[in-house]
Amino acid sequence: MSARLIKRSTALTITVGALLVFACVGTAAGYLWTRGLGTIDQSPPPGLPQSWPSQHGQLPRPVPKPTGEMLTALPEPTASNALCEALPQEQWDTVLGTKSLREIEWSGGCHVLTDRLDIHVQLSLPSPPPEGAEQVPVGSRQGQLQRLPDRLGATVAVRLAEGPHSETGGVRPQLSVTINQRATINRADLPMDQQAVKLADELIKATTTPGPALPATTAEGTISAQPREEIPGAGVLGQPWPIVSWRLCAAMAQEAHVSPQAAKAKFEGTCVVSGVHAVYRLDVTPRTFPGKLAGLPASVEGDTIAVRLSEKSTETVTFTNPGKAMTTAAFQSFVERVVPALVQS
Repeated sequence: MSARLIKRSTALTITVGALLVFACVGTAAGYLWTRGLGTIDQSPPPGLPQSWPSQHGQLPRPVPKPTGEMLTALPEPTASNALCEALPQEQWDTVLGTKSLREIEWSGGCHVLTDRLDIHVQLSLPSPPPEGAEQVPVGSRQGQLQRLPDRLGATVAVRLAEGPHSETGGVRPQLSVTINQRATINRADLPMDQQAVKLADELIKATTTPGPALPATTAEGTISAQPREEIPGAGVLGQPWPIVSWRLCAAMAQEAHVSPQAAKAKFEGTCVVSGVHAVYRLDVTPRTFPGKLAGLPASVEGDTIAVRLSEKSTETVTFTNPGKAMTTAAFQSFVERVVPALVQS
């Protein structure tokens, strides 16, 4: 073989080899690019749904904004409404970087949607940090951050109340914010972990402004009949469990003409005054209220009276007179005088 042919063959081999190297490098770069080391957006954002709320949700309604540690003691669905309404619409859109929609999930929690993000915010009982979670600052608190593979989502969990009082039944002291991408795309300009932490911080600042701490609770579930400090506002609508109890006791003691200290309050919205029991609940099943009492839907059956406190919610207080401490007529008159204080705003 001539020297010229050998040179041509060698040059061809080098050229083919170089092309193969470039092809492999290009393939590897493309793989790494799609694994989140760059920005790829091969499909348009899913966009916001035309119909809202979804089949499994309902629009949030305004509720009183909690303060102190009281967010952790809100019953459902009040807690979910408080989370969804914690920030004005403009602030939600600013934090998330685009227009957003909010709804209350039937299973509990606030669900937020943007054209790219699917967000769930909820309160829960504390749980051990998942494997691989990282401790991160969330405002002045510490949270546990868990990143999903390929930076497609993140969850941050923050403890809002500490100590034995936070273990009381009815208290959910942990706030969780989970953000996922709606499309199977990876964008370096959408750091899910940073957005989850930022949103959690904004929600905490909005719902834990200076206010009452969780009250001490006895083994029987009783709390002091009065709060340690004055709490602005009136009524029980949309209030945390202990505030409901305190205001029930205050209204009942006033109409019974006894000292508030004579009342027996329990943490989860109950009070006993002069032998009359009152229990506040958010009914999850439909109830019939055929009558009226103090202008509100009511069911009056002798020594048991249930009053629905609002046409727009399921908040109900049931009064009973089990020991006949009052005559039936006096009992019904007593309840009729107590109820107006419970619906003040």
